[in-house]
Amino acid sequence: MAFFEKLGELAKNVGEMTNEALENSRKGSQITSETKKIRELKEQIGNYYWEEYQNGTRLYEPVQELCEEIKSSMEIIAALQEELEAARKAQEETEIAAAPAAGNICPSCGNENGADVRFCAQCGQKLEETPAERFCTSCGTKNAAGTNFCCKCGAKLEG
Repeated sequence: MAFFEKLGELAKNVGEMTNEALENSRKGSQITSETKKIRELKEQIGNYYWEEYQNGTRLYEPVQELCEEIKSSMEIIAALQEELEAARKAQEETEIAAAPAAGNICPSCGNENGADVRFCAQCGQKLEETPAERFCTSCGTKNAAGTNFCCKCGAKLEG
C-alpha cells in the first residue's frame, strides 16, 4: 500500500507544479501585455506633445527642447534625402549617357561601334540607323535609345 500512497503523492506534487508553472506563465503574459500598454500610452503622450509643439504651443522647457531636437533631426533627414535623390538622378543620367545606343552593336559579329558609324568596323556589315533618345511623357526623364519603358517611373514610352 505504501507504493500507491507514494505514487498518489507524486502525482499530487506534479499537478501542483504544473498549476504553478501555468500561473507563472499567465503572470508573465500579463506583464508583457501591461508593458506593451505602457509603451503605447507613452507614445500617445509623445504624439500629443509633438502635435502641440507643431501647433506653436509653448511647452514645458524640457519637452520643448526635446521637440526642437526632433525637428532638427527631421531637417537633417530631409536634407540627406534630397542629397540622395540628387545623387540618384545624377547616377541615372550618367548611366543613360554611358549606355550604348541601339544600332551600335553589329547584328552580324556583335562588335560595338560608335554612335555615328554606318558600317561595322570589324566586319563591314551595314548598321541600322541609331534611334534618338526617348523622353518619358509621364515624368520627363531622358531614356536611352531603344528602350520601351521609362527607367525612372516605368511608364511605357510612346513613339
